[in-house]
Amino acid sequence: MRPSTTHNGDDLLGRAAERRVLDGLLTAARAGTGGAVLIHGEPGIGKTALLRYAVRAGAGMTLVGDSGLGAVPDLARRRPVLVVVDDADLLQPSSVAVLRQIAGRVAAWPVAIVLASALPDALPGSVPGALPGALPGAVPDVLAAALSGLPVQRLRVPGLDPDAARSLLGSRGDGVPPAPSVADALLRGTRGHPLALRELTALLPDGQWSGRDPLPDPLPAGPGLRHAYRRRLQGLPEPCRLALAVAATSVRPDQEHVVGALRALGVDREHLRDAEKRGLVQVMAGRVEFDHPVTRSVVYYTAPALLRRTAHRALAGVIDEPHLEELRVWHLAAAASGPDQATTRLLDQVADAARHRGERSAAARAMSQAARLTADPEERARRLLQAARDAVSAGRLPAALLWLAQASAETASAALRGEIDVERGRVELWQGNPTAAYEALTRATRAAAGRAEAAVRRSGAATAAVLAGWLDLAACDARAALVLAERSGDSAALFAARVTLAHLLLRRGAPGEAATLIATVRAEPPPDPAPPELLTLLGVGEIWLGDLPAAHGHLTAAVALDWSREGARPLGWCLAGLAELELWTGDWPRADAHAAEAARISADLGQSMALAQALAVAARLEALRGRRDGHAHLLRRLPPERSWPDRARVQLPAAAGLLHLGLGEHPEAVRHLLEADAAATTARMCPEAAVPYRGDLVEALARSGLLTEARDRLARLEATLTADDPPWSRGVAARCHGMLADGDEIDRRFAEAASLHPPSMPFEFARTRLCWGEALRRARRRTDARTPLRAALDAFTAVGAEPWTARAAAELAATGETVPPAPPPRLTHQERAVAGAVYRGLSNPEAATALFLSRKTVEAHLSHIYQKLGVRSRTQLVRYLAANPTDLDAR
Repeated sequence: MRPSTTHNGDDLLGRAAERRVLDGLLTAARAGTGGAVLIHGEPGIGKTALLRYAVRAGAGMTLVGDSGLGAVPDLARRRPVLVVVDDADLLQPSSVAVLRQIAGRVAAWPVAIVLASALPDALPGSVPGALPGALPGAVPDVLAAALSGLPVQRLRVPGLDPDAARSLLGSRGDGVPPAPSVADALLRGTRGHPLALRELTALLPDGQWSGRDPLPDPLPAGPGLRHAYRRRLQGLPEPCRLALAVAATSVRPDQEHVVGALRALGVDREHLRDAEKRGLVQVMAGRVEFDHPVTRSVVYYTAPALLRRTAHRALAGVIDEPHLEELRVWHLAAAASGPDQATTRLLDQVADAARHRGERSAAARAMSQAARLTADPEERARRLLQAARDAVSAGRLPAALLWLAQASAETASAALRGEIDVERGRVELWQGNPTAAYEALTRATRAAAGRAEAAVRRSGAATAAVLAGWLDLAACDARAALVLAERSGDSAALFAARVTLAHLLLRRGAPGEAATLIATVRAEPPPDPAPPELLTLLGVGEIWLGDLPAAHGHLTAAVALDWSREGARPLGWCLAGLAELELWTGDWPRADAHAAEAARISADLGQSMALAQALAVAARLEALRGRRDGHAHLLRRLPPERSWPDRARVQLPAAAGLLHLGLGEHPEAVRHLLEADAAATTARMCPEAAVPYRGDLVEALARSGLLTEARDRLARLEATLTADDPPWSRGVAARCHGMLADGDEIDRRFAEAASLHPPSMPFEFARTRLCWGEALRRARRRTDARTPLRAALDAFTAVGAEPWTARAAAELAATGETVPPAPPPRLTHQERAVAGAVYRGLSNPEAATALFLSRKTVEAHLSHIYQKLGVRSRTQLVRYLAANPTDLDAR
């Protein structure tokens, strides 16, 4: 549950049209022409809020309630009068008599009468306009008599428009809006009913709010909504209430199913007529339809549990169409109040079918229901474990942890508890809780059936220990896992243990030993299928070692696996690793796309740690391009810091430092890079992984004029390097030396750095040559400076590093060379997606829904697109894209 949205009586979100009607009535009354407005609509729709608005807008007029109607003629002689009556259909006979007496004279008096009543929404002509003296029979006789002869306008209050409804949903207590698909479903399921929407912000748990868990059908009805509908439902005969409960329980409005179920319960369809007279339902054209979806919710949730189960059982008994078999099973499950072996078997089949379709959330729901109806504790535990696995694949991590805890409490089997703890460890790790993950995986290791299984589980525990910052403990576990794997001879166990230990060795500053172990891994065929998490761990280690082709092979293999087997569980991790590689190799459009997809998948699956890692890679991309707004937007999407992996704790401030360094804001760069260096030290970050950030810090200090501090930091950087380190890391140190050198030392140091930064690492290649050219120009060797500066300008331009391109162009121009004009800035992956949505004719809200973005994000992207392409409107953008289709996103 979440904190409820707070609204007071002054809230009239999205009611401009209604306010205009009331303002017109009051203006006319003040000018001497009286009239009346009848406000009507569903219970809770906002009628009373409009009455309060009328009272505020009528300040200075004499305010009269139903008890003071008799004094209206005298009061109107002194100053304008405002009569306000809520629940007008409950007026006392004496008040009705007064209204009838003054009805014919109101038009000539300065009197405004505002009445409110929950009239049935289905009445014809429910728009502002003249109301005839005789109202339809569905209107209460009291109200019809009260309105007879009055010059009244009827004002039907509809649901909120989509923009207003989304604004209401976005104002819940914690400020987090629902997922776009959830917002759409809530708007459809409530037709913008403000009270229903307001209460749903408090009723829906986080999993449903975020879209990871399915919404219930019907949507929940809160206490305020139930109270608002009390009058419409009270006093209905018991057969009518049963008939309504069956109709509300039926997912489909087919009259055949509802009538068949009623017949089975001994209730005649004519009992729905009482509900029809009250405007609750309509029975026509073979369908039973509620006047409003909110009415269905209230009817269902106010019905006693026994009555609901009776309705579900009756509906299950009349559904015989083969294509509705799953619906029949769901009704049977909802009807059961205790163990039911036959229904359990049917739910197993429903789960299998849903899994085959890739609908893991539906499979999880079916398995959890099957577990509820299972008598044997061990079988119940196994079904709960499967429900948890399905939930994890659907991104429903909190639900998975709940079912795992229930499964562990049910079973007495140590082996099954071990399986449960393996799953719990993975979930805790994805949620950013490595301590809990380590505890679960350590328990699972003790419960392992053999050495191979124990090796795999202990390798997982070692990975969790690394992420928790316990490197010594992780080393103990990783080496013990390798011993177990070697004794077992199992290829999968050996692969897991070797990859885990190699990663740990890199973290502990032993690249030579890690490289030897990775070579052993590559010399043997990997298990089939290889775990994608381990392929990603291997690929990231190869990036740190500078073996980019090998890293590409393993990372693309991880992403290319058949994800339909287990859902998209670690896909976000894998895509983030691939994006990091593509950042190094200069394929930034693909890195952009893969980082964005990694973030989307990780967010959808509730994997906070993977989300933070994906956003950290994306933040470095935005920093390299010099985009403050894009970088800031990514930071706003980060999950809570406690769930960040230690690499992201280093990468995020390092990206901020690189952004400021590229923009020439050197003191700010120093501040952020010192933060990154401190985080790397605390986390005992792999020296190879920390080299780029420490090199950035040396450059930022030097450009800030802090040469002593820069030399000190360079000495620290060199102290971490060994002969086993990859060439590119030694190239960073050589470049830093070149920036601090003078005379002949400049060429020697930069020539060394250039030889270690090949074109296959285009940003490092260009940056080394930019620094070389800058140093040569400062040494008054302008002609010599041109060659490295041209190479830098071409490489920066090719990858789209805009601030660095501008720096290289300025330096080259300062040597006296003519620099061609810069090409127009390129659209990012997300900007191309937004541009493509506009090209296809989607509005901003539609584009936001299609691309899983907020409206504000779409608007921000459009602003950047307009600036980059030199257009000023959607029409101009569409024309530009028609002439330049390469700027369109393929989606």
